[in-house]
Amino acid sequence: MDSKSITDLKSATWYSFSRSNEEELMKVISHLPGVYVIRRNEHFDRLVGITDIVYIGRATTGKGKRKGLHRRIRGYLHTTPRRRTSYRVMYWTEKLGGFEIAFIICNTDDEAIEKEIFLLRNFEKEHAELPPFNRQGDKI
Repeated sequence: MDSKSITDLKSATWYSFSRSNEEELMKVISHLPGVYVIRRNEHFDRLVGITDIVYIGRATTGKGKRKGLHRRIRGYLHTTPRRRTSYRVMYWTEKLGGFEIAFIICNTDDEAIEKEIFLLRNFEKEHAELPPFNRQGDKI
């Protein structure tokens, strides 16, 4: 599984994922719930096969608060070491460079949760592990 094999991303626009590109990202990211995929600009080996996907995540709107994708991605760009996942993702994207992000907009939080689980299960089924920036101990 790589970014080109995800049906919902076939017509997606990919944006440079870095703090230096924050202004452009914040203009295009929706406040709706959704799933986001971060990829590297080159393929790399997994336990089984190759991929360019380094992280699959979701953003929900919560209990009536307008959070969604916009707030979640902004959280990556303004992270601290206490926010482990965000910090880990930004550390490696800045250290290595060449990362991009795309979004799948969902109508509801439940749809975003289901789509993320579906993508993670398919990734794990194909590669015998989760994407490298997703925690390997998480239950999906």
